[in-house]
Amino acid sequence: MQGMFYGASQGKKRDILPLLSKLGEKREKAGFMKKRIILFAVLLLILPASAACSTHASKSAVFNVETGDEIKVTVDVKAGYDLTMEVPFAISKGDEVVLNGAFGLPEAYETYYQLAEADPNATILAEDSKDGNAYFFYTVTNPETQTTEYDYFVQVAGSQTVVIIGSTAEREAVEAAFAATTIGLAEDE
Repeated sequence: MQGMFYGASQGKKRDILPLLSKLGEKREKAGFMKKRIILFAVLLLILPASAACSTHASKSAVFNVETGDEIKVTVDVKAGYDLTMEVPFAISKGDEVVLNGAFGLPEAYETYYQLAEADPNATILAEDSKDGNAYFFYTVTNPETQTTEYDYFVQVAGSQTVVIIGSTAEREAVEAAFAATTIGLAEDE
């Protein structure tokens, strides 16, 4: 009589195995649905976290400069910028080189600041700090060609190096490229 039971309502004998099989299928479907719901909940938690982690991609180069410092220059690749890994370095967006950069001694910062102040064709546009580095930003116009150049002088914090960045691109493009660039000592990273 194994696998048999009597139906309570009808008093008839029934085979239990097909009923247990159907019950098992229902439980299996319910378990599958629970697993799907749990998986969906986990994905809802993971996807925003992974998206937050990937909002910035960067490209970096470390330059061993004459001052003995190792200077790291990084650009935001997701913003469309690229970086050459040679001196003078270039930061480009698409096919256009937006910034050109080189390295100088600490005296260059003060010297060029004074020259910009004294030059009637130059205007200091900003003095500030970025990434812990003091910088000044100025423009100079060549009176003969009427070409306008925008330059940044960045004193890298904790170093003996000034990064000199120049461009003849439009001011908005120059400022955007500088904003997408990080400069610092390589050992700080």
